[in-house]
Amino acid sequence: MRYSYDGDGRRVKKQVGNVTTVFVYNVLGQLLAEYDNSTSPPAGSGTSCLTSDHLGSTRAVMKADGTVARHDYLPFGEELPSTVGGRSTVAGYGAADSTRQKFTQKERDNESGLDYFGARYYSSAQGRFTSADDFLSDTRTNDPDSWNLYVYVRNNPLRYVDPSGEEVYSGNLSDEEKKKIIADWKDKTGYQNITFDKNNKLVVDTSAGFKGGSAAARGQLLDAVNSTDHFNLKSVDTTKVAFAEVDAGTTVINATGQRRTDYTVQIDFGDFNRVRGDAEAKAAFSIGLVLIHEFDHKVYGVSDQPNSDSDPGPLENKYLNPIRRELGLAERVRYEAKAASTGILQSIYRSSSGGNYIPFKISGKEKILHWARDNVGGKLK
Repeated sequence: MRYSYDGDGRRVKKQVGNVTTVFVYNVLGQLLAEYDNSTSPPAGSGTSCLTSDHLGSTRAVMKADGTVARHDYLPFGEELPSTVGGRSTVAGYGAADSTRQKFTQKERDNESGLDYFGARYYSSAQGRFTSADDFLSDTRTNDPDSWNLYVYVRNNPLRYVDPSGEEVYSGNLSDEEKKKIIADWKDKTGYQNITFDKNNKLVVDTSAGFKGGSAAARGQLLDAVNSTDHFNLKSVDTTKVAFAEVDAGTTVINATGQRRTDYTVQIDFGDFNRVRGDAEAKAAFSIGLVLIHEFDHKVYGVSDQPNSDSDPGPLENKYLNPIRRELGLAERVRYEAKAASTGILQSIYRSSSGGNYIPFKISGKEKILHWARDNVGGKLK
């Protein structure tokens, strides 16, 4: 068996004995078709519609003749036989199907049973890659699992995928959580087409244009998307994080000496539902703006300090409040949350551990966002 590859590392030809298979890709690098000289018409001819799960694995194939082929997998990608669990009684299981895109939509070789991940091959039967990763590609001192150079996605295949065989992208966010983020980013930036692709990477289609929104927000979101560093979004429910928080990051250096930093942004979606206060303050503290704030820390290297009762700090002054001005939202007056120890807020939270609040201002009027400290954890600073 012999393969030929193009400049992007994609297989373009496979030779097995006298059979030659040619692989054709679209402009996005996705496999469009494959043809071989052993059948007429070519194998895989006709149009098929693939339905995938949250990992991108092909679960159902609707063929041109209207029939359906179904696939189920064990956690590490080994396909379940149609005889297991009564599947043989369900139409489609065990049906003839030439689709090669199986587990996480990687091409499965019929000859070896291995999945082609671009950088190397993967054995779903073993749950391991068949060759070692580049030691400097994704090894971290604070992550012992990363030291196993054959392991697949940190032994957590129900949450993560590995699009290239070299890097891990988070699949932590639920579809509903992604929708909330995308909806707010569309509103704040005006971009008409913002999505997460099947590898959970954020995609902003600038060619679709924008309608309304803030030019500053568009620029800052694109700078984060186009950054050489990686931002992985992680949903949490913890009192250790207030709304969202970006970590210090991990520096990764590959074999060619290229350097990047991988950041994890933890998001406590529940916190955004627990806050109370003026509608204008809530609108100015939306999940999309909070995430842009966290991105900006690392993209531009700007801190929140110093700040005071009348100054929200360098980052808010230079980046976030200009977005709010463009959108006609209340501007943040102070960055650090203050303790609600007097007045009405004291009486609201007197039966708990107390409350915190952040002041905003619009048209000269103060607007307040507040919450109970035992509901929204972490130190907002």
